[in-house]
Amino acid sequence: MLPIKHIKAFHIHYKHRMPDLSNEIPWKKVFSLIKKIEENIIINPEIHHKNKVEDTIGFCNKMLPNTKEFLPQKSINDFL
Repeated sequence: MLPIKHIKAFHIHYKHRMPDLSNEIPWKKVFSLIKKIEENIIINPEIHHKNKVEDTIGFCNKMLPNTKEFLPQKSINDFL
């Protein structure tokens, strides 16, 4: 198993849709693991509907209370 200190990024989605606590993925366990990482990490919400990306970021922020909020990073489209 990969040591937790070597995990740098998480690819968050459920069937390319917004995660929800009712999904088959044990999100509470996933975010419990994420909370243990002391270094900065990347959370990549791979959602196929761009109108749900902000909601997915909100889900991540809700699952990680008392931590620095995750903010969307600039995309290539911001530079075109």
